Amino acid sequence: MSETPVDTSRLLVERVRSGDPAAEDELVRAYLPRVIAFVVVRTQDRDLARELGQDVIMAVLCALREGNIREPDKLGAFVYGIARNLLNDRHRKRAREKLEPLPPGFDQAEARVDQAETERLAVAHQAIDTLEPSDRKILLFTLVDGMKPAEISEAVGLSSVVVRQRKSRALKKVIDMVNALSQSAGPGRLHNSGRRANELR
Repeated sequence: MSETPVDTSRLLVERVRSGDPAAEDELVRAYLPRVIAFVVVRTQDRDLARELGQDVIMAVLCALREGNIREPDKLGAFVYGIARNLLNDRHRKRAREKLEPLPPGFDQAEARVDQAETERLAVAHQAIDTLEPSDRKILLFTLVDGMKPAEISEAVGLSSVVVRQRKSRALKKVIDMVNALSQSAGPGRLHNSGRRANELR
C-alpha cells in the first residue's frame, strides 16, 4: 500500500482527530480503494474485499478520532496494518469453520453466542467509559496497541512506574464493573447496550 506524502498524512490525521467531516471523506476516498485492492490481490474475492474495506476504514477512523496513532506521518502503514490484521482474523475464522461439519442447530447456537458476546462488549464499553481520560488512554495503549509501559510513559508523559500502577487500577475497575453490570443488567438493558456498542464501532 503506497504512502501519501508525510506532510499530507500528518495534516489529514490532525484534521480527522479534530472532527473535520471533510477530512474523514478525504481519508475514505484515499484509502478505501487501496484497501480493497490489497484484499483482492490476496484473496481474489471482491465481495470480501468490499466488506473488509468498510471494516478497515471504520477502525482507522475510530483510532484517529481517539488519537491512537503514534506516527501520523505513516498513515498508510497504519491502515495497511489494520487491513492485514483483519484479513488474518478472517482467514483464521474460515479455517476453524472448515475443521468439522456443523452440528444440527449450530446456527441458532452461534446466534446466541454472538448476542452474548455483543452484550459483554457493551458492558465493557460502559465500564471503560467511566475511567478517567488518562487511565482510559493507558488502557487502550495497552490492550489495543500492545504498547509496553516504557512506551506508554513517553506518550502520556508519566513514569513507567505510574503507568503500571494506573494500568492495574484501570483494569481492576473495568473487571469489577463488568462483573457487577453483568450480574445486575437484565436482558432488555443488555440488548440496548449491545445496540449502542455496535453503533460506536
